[in-house]
Amino acid sequence: MILPKQSSLLHLAISSIILIPNLADNAHLATAAMRREIGVVAEYEPPKGIGAPPTVPGGSRSGKKCDQDANVSQPGLTPIIPDASLANGLGLTVSENPQFFVYVPQTLAGSVEFVLKDEEEKDLYRANLPINGKAGIVGLSLPTNTVKLEVGKNYHWYFSIICNPRNRRKDLTVDGWSRRVEMPANLVDKLKSSSERDRANLYAQNGIWHEAVSTLAEERRKAPNDSELAAEWKKLLESAKVKEIGDVPFTVTQLEGE
Repeated sequence: MILPKQSSLLHLAISSIILIPNLADNAHLATAAMRREIGVVAEYEPPKGIGAPPTVPGGSRSGKKCDQDANVSQPGLTPIIPDASLANGLGLTVSENPQFFVYVPQTLAGSVEFVLKDEEEKDLYRANLPINGKAGIVGLSLPTNTVKLEVGKNYHWYFSIICNPRNRRKDLTVDGWSRRVEMPANLVDKLKSSSERDRANLYAQNGIWHEAVSTLAEERRKAPNDSELAAEWKKLLESAKVKEIGDVPFTVTQLEGE
């Protein structure tokens, strides 16, 4: 038999045990709400006064697919870059070896090609890569021992699905322009004291596209089922007017040097 005083203590203990998970959940929700309230959500702010690349901006966004994939009901090959109406379509980076991201649709093709050129269209790097045919976002990291982007210079990159290796005219190709810039002095200390998610927002707010995408993409790759991260990723792409591509897996490939 439980005495009245003991019963009250037991009730209090049980209530505490039940409330602890709720407190954790509420704390998580409060943190998420606070991040949204103070603007800690990756949203791209296009840089101003940076000029335009020397030719028509890249970023073909038509729903391209290989002939053999005509019946696949998915978006076509899509570069993950700001729309041409934002900062002339230039994607800024503070890295000498940035990552480039492309959405690759489901395809029967077995390989793709990545090409990096300078602003005079001179080849700097070229590589063919195998793919598994599944839809997903592919991140490509430049080899550190081969290519180093220089501050203040524009670079034109191309990504192609090789639909028919015997007829390269059948390739599906998208392209984009990137420029390396100096890290803003006011960002250095802020980045050091911020979480990875908040760093993505800082990069995005300062128009540094490549690092905003790569930072948030890495967080999504590590936590693919995190709904808050998925919402932030969607918001980032929407803010740069990137075509809707849905919730797909991420892969990152380190390109090889010559």
